[in-house]
Amino acid sequence: MVCGLGKLGAPIAAVFAASSIPVTGFDVDAGKVRALNSNRSPIREADLADYLVMPEVRKNLWATDSAHQAVEMSDACLFVAPTPSLGSGAFDHHHLLSAVSTVAHEVARQRKRKYLFVVNSTVMPGACRDQVTPLLTRLVGPLGFHLAYKPEFIALGRVIQDLHYPDVLLIGESCEEAGGRTEELYGEMVLGHPEVRRMRLVEAELAKISLNCAVTMKISFANQVGLIASRLGADPVAVLAAVGADRRIGSAALRPGLPFGGPCFPRDNRMFLRVAELVGEVAPIALAVDTVNRRVLRGIMDQALVTHGDVGILGMAYKPGTTVLEESAGGLLRSALTQRGRHVKTHDPLATCTHSLDEVLACPTVVVTCACPEYQELTLPRETLLIDPMRVVTRLEVPRSMEVAS
Repeated sequence: MVCGLGKLGAPIAAVFAASSIPVTGFDVDAGKVRALNSNRSPIREADLADYLVMPEVRKNLWATDSAHQAVEMSDACLFVAPTPSLGSGAFDHHHLLSAVSTVAHEVARQRKRKYLFVVNSTVMPGACRDQVTPLLTRLVGPLGFHLAYKPEFIALGRVIQDLHYPDVLLIGESCEEAGGRTEELYGEMVLGHPEVRRMRLVEAELAKISLNCAVTMKISFANQVGLIASRLGADPVAVLAAVGADRRIGSAALRPGLPFGGPCFPRDNRMFLRVAELVGEVAPIALAVDTVNRRVLRGIMDQALVTHGDVGILGMAYKPGTTVLEESAGGLLRSALTQRGRHVKTHDPLATCTHSLDEVLACPTVVVTCACPEYQELTLPRETLLIDPMRVVTRLEVPRSMEVAS
């Protein structure tokens, strides 16, 4: 059973079903349930629509808005509930705990023994131990239960690919049997040969946000090098290619240009800071990562304010291949420029925008804030000031081009 059929839950359900595992999807949103039962995608995600019409998926995947039916047809539940950020940087577990409570009540009512509860949502370290476990103990009682924490390391736009070929299977376990059942379940879905790391619940919770923070640290380091390189007249790409050639560092995520954004990296970094504060520690590296990330965006905005007139922004999603605008460079830049009285026109190949590509390209200043392949071979008016931090555009007719490395 997969509880929550949104951006991550629907692909998880489809991938398990494609692996010949019977899956019941559960969601209170009747529209998502109807879509899945009609073999239609309830969300926009690459390859998901194709998966939902596969014979194996049509055979093995069924959705319902009835918790009773979902529990009746399952021995385990994967919880993919939202855990929104609070103003403090901590996460709100209300939706997750509500979903766990709903399923646990049904498990108790149906007298299911040793039911497996798997939390996929990113949570504060200690949440499974201090909040989920007491809840299950109270509701399930002597029937017993197994609890695992299994976060996913995916990027929107390539969720299905990342589910099939993860680098690591990170599993937090309440006991050895809980971890073993979870590992066996995911072994049916994974096509590659990832490392399996099983540990206590709190260790896996901390490992999840620590991994994301390590990635953002590399991104901000690359952008810091880019800022310095631009002052020296050096090519940051060449510099970082040499740095990434050392196997202790590696080239992944070591590309200067845009700040990190999206629904995971910024909030996980802020949550890491909050966790450090709660346990009486400080996390100066995480703070520096956030500071550099903001500095990069300010640098791009400063370049955009050099000229007068409208500013066009190409790419409003936080990354190519998705419609997600959450904390995207394009969205943040648009807000910042608008606050300074500039009129902004935006375009994106997938995300909803109010202007056509031609309207954006007609602006005196054009900023590329997402590395969409659709922008690689653009031809702009000769007088256009192009700000292209990621060097996306490979063919253009503009003598006055700014390639901002930060």
